[in-house]
Amino acid sequence: FNQNIPVLGTSPVSIDRAENRHKFSGMLDNLGINQPRWKELTTIDDIYEFVRNENKDYLKSNFLPTDFEDNRIDFVIIADNSGNSLYSQAYDYENKKPAAVSPDIKDFLNNNPQLVFAGFAYADKMSGIFNVNDKYVIYSSNKIIKRNNSGPARGSLIMGRYLDENN
Repeated sequence: FNQNIPVLGTSPVSIDRAENRHKFSGMLDNLGINQPRWKELTTIDDIYEFVRNENKDYLKSNFLPTDFEDNRIDFVIIADNSGNSLYSQAYDYENKKPAAVSPDIKDFLNNNPQLVFAGFAYADKMSGIFNVNDKYVIYSSNKIIKRNNSGPARGSLIMGRYLDENN
């Protein structure tokens, strides 16, 4: 952080303290402030267990605005094997805040499970491009299974990005 470059606004150290989950959590612990239980999405096994338990607080606390920005994705959907959405979140880049996934996207995915729901019997991973209301979307869908391929599939993790003149 010490690059001898003047920074206007919030210091890089303060930004890191707020953005780094471990540092921020440690700071809250030191101050005696209660916080929701959280855990990093570090492995597919973590996703598998939390989807199995349907811990919505975990899912919400692990898809932060910075995750969308850093990975340049517009939406995330986690669905069970029946196609029910356990979690869905989009990101509004213009206003820099979370948003709802478009109902048109959800309808398309529900009406075309063979294209995107890897948690079904079709494939472990799928990707491609589809068109909804004259908007092209590139997507990737991964079956939620344990890293060692044991246990039943729990559903699909789907991430997508709109393709336009800026992408």
